[in-house]
Amino acid sequence: MKKIIFIANAPFSSNKISIYQTLSQAQSIGKISDLTLLIPKRYDTRDINDFEYEASRKLNITKNKLNFKIRCIEYFDITRYKILSQKLIFTISNLSFSINALHKNFLEGSEFIYTRDVITMLVLSIKKLLRLLPDKRTIFESHQYSKLRNFFVNNIDFLVTINYFQASLYDHPNIITLHDAVWEKEIIKKDKSFIPKTILYSGSCTKEKGLYRLIYLADLLPEYKFKIACINSDINKLKNEFIKRNNIEFIGKLSRKKLYKLIDNVEYCILPNIPFQGDSNYTSPMKLFEYIARKKALILSPIPSVKEILSPNSYICLGSSKSDIRKAATKIKQVSSKVIRERSYKSIKNFTWEKRANKLLKFITKE
Repeated sequence: MKKIIFIANAPFSSNKISIYQTLSQAQSIGKISDLTLLIPKRYDTRDINDFEYEASRKLNITKNKLNFKIRCIEYFDITRYKILSQKLIFTISNLSFSINALHKNFLEGSEFIYTRDVITMLVLSIKKLLRLLPDKRTIFESHQYSKLRNFFVNNIDFLVTINYFQASLYDHPNIITLHDAVWEKEIIKKDKSFIPKTILYSGSCTKEKGLYRLIYLADLLPEYKFKIACINSDINKLKNEFIKRNNIEFIGKLSRKKLYKLIDNVEYCILPNIPFQGDSNYTSPMKLFEYIARKKALILSPIPSVKEILSPNSYICLGSSKSDIRKAATKIKQVSSKVIRERSYKSIKNFTWEKRANKLLKFITKE
C-alpha cells in the first residue's frame, strides 16, 4: 500500500463543512492506502482525548471502521487572541502548523504528501525548490485560484482541482479534476415521502452565499415554505431581520442525521450562490451532491460546478438577475419536481467518495 501523509489545517472544533470533507477524503483514500492525517492541536480541542473516536463520530461510523490514523500537531496557536487582525492571526497560526507538520519526524517512511491547505502548499513548494524533499511526491488540492497559487504550485508534483473551470486557469503538467462527492451508502434507492411546496437551504447565511436571492424568491412564492438550516452563530439577528416573512423558517445547526431527515422531508433543495462572483466560480458544493443523493428536485444558480455535472433540464436555474429569479419562480409552479429530480439523480453514481479516492490513487501512481 502507498503511504500517504495528509496534512489538513482543519481543527475538530470547526463547524465548517471542510472538516467533514477532510475526514471523508481521509476515510476513502485510507481504505486503499496507508494514510495518516495530520491535524492542528488547537486550543479549543484540548479537551478531546480521543481524536480517532471523534473522527468516527463525525463520519457516523464506529471507531474500529476508521481507515486512517490521526496525529495532532502542536504549533504556535494564537487563534484565541483578538489583539491582531483575523487575517494576520490566521496566517501566523497556519504557517506555524504547516512548518511543524512538515518536520521530517512526521514524514518518515511516507511516499506522498497530500494537502488542501494553501500555506502548507507554499511551504512544500519552497522545500521542493530547495530539494529538501528528494524522496517525496507532493499533491495539492486546490479549492480556489490565484496567480500566487499558480506560481507556487509548479513545484508540486500533482495538482487536483474541484471543478473544470478552476483547472482551465492553472498551467500545470499533472492536473486532474475531482469534484466533491457523497458516500455510496448515502445514495437512497427509493423515493421518500415529502411535504409539498417546501424548499430547503442549508449552510452559511451570508450575502456571498446568495441569501438575499433566496429571500427574493421566497417573496415571489408566498405559498411555499422555505426552511433555512443556518450554521451562523448570529441566527437570532437573521430571524429578526426577516421576521415579517411568514413563509421562512430559520433552523439552527443540525447534526448530519437530522439534516438528512430534513432534506428527505422537503420537495426542493436550493443553492442560491451569486454566479460569476468570488468563490462561486471555484466551489464544488458538497451539499449539491448530498441533495442529489437524497433524490431532491434542485433549484440552483448557474455556477461552474453545477453546469459541469448537470444537464440544463435537470434543475431549475435561478440565473443571475431578478428577472431570471422571477422566471424560476414561475417554473417552480409549473414543472413536475419528480421529473426534475429523476434527471439529476442519474448523475450521482459518478460522484462517490469511493470512486474519487480510486481516481486519485490511479492518477498519482499512473496505474
